[in-house]
Amino acid sequence: PPGYSNMLLGKNWNDCQKPMRMMEAFVADVDDAYEGAHSHDLETMKVLFISRRPYVTSHVDHKFVGRQIDNEEEVIKAVKALGDVEVSVVDFAHMKLEEQVHTAAASDIIIGMHGAALAHSLWLPSWGGLVEMGSRKNLGMYFHKIARWAGIHYENWINPHYPGSFRKDSDGDYTSVDMSSFLPYLERTLAAVQKRKRAAFEE
Repeated sequence: PPGYSNMLLGKNWNDCQKPMRMMEAFVADVDDAYEGAHSHDLETMKVLFISRRPYVTSHVDHKFVGRQIDNEEEVIKAVKALGDVEVSVVDFAHMKLEEQVHTAAASDIIIGMHGAALAHSLWLPSWGGLVEMGSRKNLGMYFHKIARWAGIHYENWINPHYPGSFRKDSDGDYTSVDMSSFLPYLERTLAAVQKRKRAAFEE
């Protein structure tokens, strides 16, 4: 696909590992166009959980969707149980672009399986964080790069049991998230984003 052949997302990980002025300018242009607003709440972290499900529209037929989460409700419940968080669950496939940008911009942290929707981490505030989840290794460093360019905190959980905790059927493939291995990634992100957000408002 064209996105994977983008020269900025090349396979050389030694390039562009820090915030980019070009990316800052692009994000600023989108902010001006869509007027996305960030949360100023220092007590409650806004967590956006991106769900992946099969869908069909007038232009797209995605009856099969990879990288779904088998125990999604358990994962969401665990995130909510961390305290001082407000969790929103979305499926961007059913939202207009402007609404997608607004939803991401109003969040402090994005959590989701590897997939194009994680590119919305670009609209997170400067103190934001991204937790990318993977069904297996070697899915690509695309969102790690995007996070570095945007200057946000990044964590990457990968199913430690693959090919275990993984199944496939006619509607997609599914990963059962091992909560004991996943939660430390989320806790590190939450702590880092809370610290960065407070520092941003103290400046």
